[in-house]
Amino acid sequence: MVSKHPNLNEGCNAEWAVRLEAILDDRVQLLRDLESTTARQDDAIVRRDVGTLAELLASRQTVVDRFVAGQSELLELTQTLADRAAEVPRETVDALQAQMRVVFDGLSRIAAHDDMAHAALRAARDEARAELDRANVGGGAVAAYAARRVGGAVYADRKA
Repeated sequence: MVSKHPNLNEGCNAEWAVRLEAILDDRVQLLRDLESTTARQDDAIVRRDVGTLAELLASRQTVVDRFVAGQSELLELTQTLADRAAEVPRETVDALQAQMRVVFDGLSRIAAHDDMAHAALRAARDEARAELDRANVGGGAVAAYAARRVGGAVYADRKA
């Protein structure tokens, strides 16, 4: 594995730093992939396009699964960063910490957006439920005025 930092590629015994850098870069790309679906997801919610929304959520779940799959290794590497920092140049540690902030900020943005999207979906669900309730009330009124007996009218001067 080759690092973006040349001093990590020149005999430095810091494979962990190169691995951490690769994992963080992957996480940043996965977050970009998630964020790229944001506008389309919002549009699908506004248009009440359930089919498109389902497709977007399925593709998004694939990205989330990839993100989660590498979390244990990322956690292990970031927990030992402070202990291992002396093994690599300070600029490399600073770059790794900056990349961790990019990942954290990306996760925060996505979480905030998801909260708003969930609220919009709940509002759409409630609106659809209200429309169905109104339709059911109208259907009930029609049913109340419908003939109660199949087979025709009932006349007062005749036996049933």
